[in-house]
Amino acid sequence: MSSAEFKTSKTRHDSMEKKMQKKATALKTRIDKLDKFTPPKHDKEIKFIDPAGQQFIKKTVLHVRKMDVKFKKKTLISQVNLSLKYGEHVNIQGVNGSGKTTFIKQILASKDYFNQSISIGYFDQLNQNLILTQSVWQNSIADSTQDNQVVFHVLSALGLLAFKDRLAMNLSGGQKVRLQLAKVLLGSHQVIILDEPTNYLDLKAKQALITFLNNYPGSVILISHDVAFTNQIRGKTYFIKNKRWLDSLSVQTFSNRNQGNLMDLKYRLDAMIQNPDTDIDDIRKIKQQIDDLTSEK
Repeated sequence: MSSAEFKTSKTRHDSMEKKMQKKATALKTRIDKLDKFTPPKHDKEIKFIDPAGQQFIKKTVLHVRKMDVKFKKKTLISQVNLSLKYGEHVNIQGVNGSGKTTFIKQILASKDYFNQSISIGYFDQLNQNLILTQSVWQNSIADSTQDNQVVFHVLSALGLLAFKDRLAMNLSGGQKVRLQLAKVLLGSHQVIILDEPTNYLDLKAKQALITFLNNYPGSVILISHDVAFTNQIRGKTYFIKNKRWLDSLSVQTFSNRNQGNLMDLKYRLDAMIQNPDTDIDDIRKIKQQIDDLTSEK
């Protein structure tokens, strides 16, 4: 290659290199302007702690025997038997007016049913034990022995973390209910009682609450109409039907017996309707019995 050809080739090579460097610099500038990508963090399973829990292992924290649940002298549930050891969870189900909340209030009204050494946390939507002049964070940790990470996680799951510095008096009604729930979950209790805790929760918060309750070291008494929610909570389920306190096996027996009674009543009703001499009041009585049994299924 002649000297002139070499110079021409080198100039062309230098020009291409400069262009490539310019493109590389432009590309780096574009990359630097892009939003930084952070790999998603997987939340660790929240572990509640109960420093006093060891002394209650295998001990009975609640014992109810042959108790009649009454409201204004009217019996709502007959002969309730419930024995609960530390760490056991129970769900209570029944139609509106069957006596679920009245049962809870009745056992809370008399400490004789509970182990005298335990602490009880109680949540319902009307029983808000908040200090309105304190912040969300201050209310949450007031009775808590949980570390800050657990407190952060609970508040985040219930949609309250963004308001942790806001005074409780400045929260909406739904936020106050959720803060009361957080306060009960984070409290230093051996037994927590939750009466319809999901009414102000979205799907994400419900899923978080399922995890919290299933990991809760103490005893849980849960009342909820949300069957999809309660089906994911560990523990034994009790049902209130026709003023009876029934477990799952008893419910099946009760339902089978009712089915037999229902068929018998319908047969008698058909026979009475076809008989022109039947008293109309007798027909109404049979019809009412059928309606009562149908509502209990």
